[in-house]
Amino acid sequence: MTFSKETKLQIVEAQNHKCLLCSDPIVDIHHKLYNTKPNNKLYPIFVNSILNAVGLCFSCHTHRKHELNIPYKIAGAYEKYLRELKGEK
Repeated sequence: MTFSKETKLQIVEAQNHKCLLCSDPIVDIHHKLYNTKPNNKLYPIFVNSILNAVGLCFSCHTHRKHELNIPYKIAGAYEKYLRELKGEK
């Protein structure tokens, strides 16, 4: 699974179509916590949420995306928050 079209559009608009790291045009939406099977199992709501998304240009997505990675502890806190918003435990 990946970001929805709506999430991608929201990120692009929120960042005024500019890469978060260098202000070149956005060409891709990056997961701050990688979209892997283990991460999807541990953080199913957070992984593809807008909170885990950032717009980047080609160069930054290729060479600088690691600068935006977040720790698992933070991902867990976001997942807990999103579950509470949905009324889950």
